[in-house]
Amino acid sequence: MEVNGNFLYREDLHTVMPANLSQEDSLLFTEHFIYNWIEEVLLFEKAESNIPDDGSVDELVENYRKALVIHTYQQGMTAQKLSKEIRDEELLDYYENNKMLFTVETPLIKGLFMKVPLTAPGISNVRSWYRKNSPDVIDKLEKYSLQNAISYDYFYDKWISAEDVFDKIPVSPVDMDEYLQKNSFVEARDTAFYYFLNIGEFLPAGALNRMSRRLHG
Repeated sequence: MEVNGNFLYREDLHTVMPANLSQEDSLLFTEHFIYNWIEEVLLFEKAESNIPDDGSVDELVENYRKALVIHTYQQGMTAQKLSKEIRDEELLDYYENNKMLFTVETPLIKGLFMKVPLTAPGISNVRSWYRKNSPDVIDKLEKYSLQNAISYDYFYDKWISAEDVFDKIPVSPVDMDEYLQKNSFVEARDTAFYYFLNIGEFLPAGALNRMSRRLHG
């Protein structure tokens, strides 16, 4: 497929397509992916034609690339040192003397987030499904999101910033820690969309992170 000199190949689609999808779900995923790709191409061309051609963007890209390369290298070197040279006793001793480095600076959560148009069908089902974390319900949500959701993010398996998630929702807690302690399920709406958030786990600001808990067994 070509859009203004930009090409989308079959291999590109196969690389991102989830495994074990039915024929119907594969078709829905393909249509959704192609639509997003076309939109991204056209949006990029529009943005590129409306920003100053003074080299500032190229400079930012190059600076970011350098920082990313250095960060990736340092991470690799640190991982090698920890795995080959540093014993658990040394890690624990370092932790005991640097506890402040192992605390969460902002609240973190695990869970699931969906953004769905007000006109989407089956909202009552979504309202029930998003509160559960069983494999069959997650499967239903993923299939539903392929056809209807504007945004779908499954992150039960990783910690992410609560503030980043709430930036996507028309809800602004005054005290994020207190709000997350009292709310496991968040549903909101504005003039165009429903927002559903399941907070499966929560780490308040100042809590010990996973590394410190691992060191203490």
